[in-house]
Amino acid sequence: MSRQFLFGYGSLINQESRSITGITKNPVVITVQGFERSWCVQSPSMRLTGLGIFPNADACCNGVLVELDPDQLAAFDERELGGSDENYARVQVPRRAIEGPSLPELAIVWAYIVRKPSLPTPPFPIAQSYLDVILMGCLEFGEPFADEFVRTTSGWDSPWVDDRSFPRYVRHLAAGAALPRVDDVLKQTIPAAWLRRVVDSGM
Repeated sequence: MSRQFLFGYGSLINQESRSITGITKNPVVITVQGFERSWCVQSPSMRLTGLGIFPNADACCNGVLVELDPDQLAAFDERELGGSDENYARVQVPRRAIEGPSLPELAIVWAYIVRKPSLPTPPFPIAQSYLDVILMGCLEFGEPFADEFVRTTSGWDSPWVDDRSFPRYVRHLAAGAALPRVDDVLKQTIPAAWLRRVVDSGM
C-alpha cells in the first residue's frame, strides 16, 4: 500500500499551523527542484497575497515533508483549495525532484501548486501576520533553514504590510518571544525589502 506525504513550503511548515487542519507526522527537511516559490496567490477574502509554487526548471525551494494518513488529505484539500481549484491544484511531486532523506518505495508526495500566479498589489500585499507563521515554522528547523526559505522565495519587492496589530491572516498565531528571531532573519536576508514595509492601520 502506498504511503502519503505532503510537501509544506509555506504555512504548512509550521507544526502548530498544520495541526489546526489535520494530523501529520515525521517532518523532515527537503529541497524540491524545478519549482519556484513566490508571493503569487491573491486572497480577496483576507486582503493579502499568499505563497505558491509553480514549475520553473531553474528554481528550487526548501520545505518540509510530512507523512499523513490518506483520510487526512480531504482536510488539507479544504484548507488549500477551499472547495475550488481556482487558485491551487494538488499535484504529485516527482521523486527525482526531491533532495533529502530517502523515501519509502511506495511513497506518493503531494504539493499544492498555483494555477495562475498573480503578484501582490497594494490592496493584496504580503502580510506580516502570514509571514510570521511561516518563519516561526522555519525556525523550528533552525536559522539556516529560515534564511534559505527567504532566499528561495521571490516577490519580496512587492507591497508588504506589518499587520501584526490587525492580523489579516485567518490562521495567524501568537508569536511572542519568536518575533525578534523572525525580524532578525528578514532584516539580515532582505534588508531593503524589510525597510519598505508599511504599517497596516487596520482600515
